[in-house]
Amino acid sequence: YQLANFSIEGNQEFPDTVLAHYFIAERRGLLSELGIGGGQQAGGRVFDQVAFEDAAEQVRELYANEGFLYAQIVPRIRKNPVEPGKSPTVDVAWEIREGVPAYVRRVAVVGNNYTYDWVVRDRVFLLPGDRYSQARVLQSYQSINALGFFETPMPPPDIRPDPETGDVDIIFNVRERQTGSVNFGTSVGGGYGLSGFVGYEQPNLFGQAKAGSLRWDFGRYLSNMEMSFSDPALFMSSVSGSINLFNARDRFFQFATG
Repeated sequence: YQLANFSIEGNQEFPDTVLAHYFIAERRGLLSELGIGGGQQAGGRVFDQVAFEDAAEQVRELYANEGFLYAQIVPRIRKNPVEPGKSPTVDVAWEIREGVPAYVRRVAVVGNNYTYDWVVRDRVFLLPGDRYSQARVLQSYQSINALGFFETPMPPPDIRPDPETGDVDIIFNVRERQTGSVNFGTSVGGGYGLSGFVGYEQPNLFGQAKAGSLRWDFGRYLSNMEMSFSDPALFMSSVSGSINLFNARDRFFQFATG
């Protein structure tokens, strides 16, 4: 079957030209720049039902990203009567039922027993009262996951629509993980003899996303202490800061050569 006509019905939020581009993409390349081939039109090409339905799903996601969580894209396919000597054709259409946009009513974080709520909420790109956006929900989910403070993979966000208003509650479910680490070791060298080190690192101090580390190198001829602390939000502000303290007491000596 060849595609005869493609139409879109019921769309108010987006014009036909924007939506049709998802199914009828223009062919760009060297030949088109030279004036050969031109753009690809709807009619006269072989109908691809899989691409047609995939494009409808992309349009549905487009509507979801703009708050139309309940929008429906209904594909319609109608076979035309076959004329003698000609290929069979179809007329296709999208029937769009936009509905009303949904807004965010509440954003909640569940499961963070150690990490403070505000640490997670700083990674959320939606606020109560915003128009719902599926893309920003996914962006928030990925940003929370990138903190490294919770078990991965995280459960997907729980979207709970209100049956009366259509607005939604967004719930991010997390599970705390062990974030601190202790490291230690020993070594033997010609200059220092037997020595060792012990250290501790914690990227989520006090559950407030502050990072701290402590390391002590010790031995007969050395005693080094290093401590660092960084805060991504000093006094709950947008200013970050860090401090590093160290005390080195190395006693170097050299063997006689020759």
